[in-house]
Amino acid sequence: MGYDVAAIKAACEVVDMVQCDTTLHRVASTRGGEWAGPCPRCGGRDRFHATATWWFCRKCHPKRGDVVEYMMWSEGVSFVAACDRLAASAIVKAERAAPMAHFPRTTVPSPAPRPVFPETEPPSALWQARARQFVAYAQGQLWQDDEALAYLRDRGLSDDTAREAGLGYSPKDLHGDVGRWGQRGTYVWLPRGWVIPCESRGVLWYVKIRRHRDDLAAEAERKPDKTPDKYRSVKGSKVTLYGLETLARDHYTDCVICEGEFDALLLRQHVGCLCGCVALGSATKGLDMQAVSELVAIRRVWLALDADKAGQDGAKKLLEVSARIHPLPVPAHDATDAWKAGHDLVDWVVPRIGPRDRDRRLMWLKYQLDKLGDAAEADDGVWRVWQALLAEHKGLRA
Repeated sequence: MGYDVAAIKAACEVVDMVQCDTTLHRVASTRGGEWAGPCPRCGGRDRFHATATWWFCRKCHPKRGDVVEYMMWSEGVSFVAACDRLAASAIVKAERAAPMAHFPRTTVPSPAPRPVFPETEPPSALWQARARQFVAYAQGQLWQDDEALAYLRDRGLSDDTAREAGLGYSPKDLHGDVGRWGQRGTYVWLPRGWVIPCESRGVLWYVKIRRHRDDLAAEAERKPDKTPDKYRSVKGSKVTLYGLETLARDHYTDCVICEGEFDALLLRQHVGCLCGCVALGSATKGLDMQAVSELVAIRRVWLALDADKAGQDGAKKLLEVSARIHPLPVPAHDATDAWKAGHDLVDWVVPRIGPRDRDRRLMWLKYQLDKLGDAAEADDGVWRVWQALLAEHKGLRA
């Protein structure tokens, strides 16, 4: 099978691939820049060097290689498999990569054109200002309401997680003035319930409210032929991937996408030191350009959507986007239900993410152990993940 290797190399920069496996720092700015750092395979400090077009390690790979050679070397795959993966990864590089039609196999039909990811414009400054006032009000109410706090704790969320996520509680239905929110219509409905703000890079993208179960029951009684919506987005919200700020802040090799925000927060509480934990917010929502721009730097993306028809249909669509996206079956309806049923979220996630090849996985385990080593001594949650990684590392080496 033939590939347009030159086109693949032009679309996939070496340094982008390497940054998924190790942390590099710029050491030169001429000719497009050069980066150096620990080798993903043999470690060290600055023995690994990379640019947009070449890479080498002074110890274990002194000869310069290109992006295809790096994929073969790092993943332990053949030339054909490396080209196939690099061509697939070009789909996710939506703004830079050439269309997939530029990477045809000579013996099979050309792949379908890459998906078009929509641009999400942030809400207006007026909306964000008013929404921040409501969120601040709800945050103050949460810590005065024992019942509201008990609901979050029953879902496994610690008080620290609730504070860090900026969760709140609105104790009664409110009807905001549309003019103050910069909206049209009669009013902006703010139902009673738990308030979930989504902020990234200084922009408040949406505010969602998990409605109170008593209000849901009352609505179901009034409208028996219609299932009430558990979650309500505040009018004017612009939905994007929840948790993007953590992907922009931390260097991850893997990321888990949940369906609901509370599920993502629970997973982040347990395994956030190892992988990104984000949420679509809805099974029917796809990826937008803002989400893609963060996910493109992550080697493997895992889908842990709800185990119902909507979740599985949503997962099927996302799995078609890129070869880097993989299924991560949930051992219950969702991550929260799995935790409530007694499943250990660390034991569920840790063995199922990361590379599958034995040698590659050993390198990944060692990299994560080194990365988390210092933090594990001071944080019980990180220690739990570190111990799971260490046990698997010892088992593979035995």
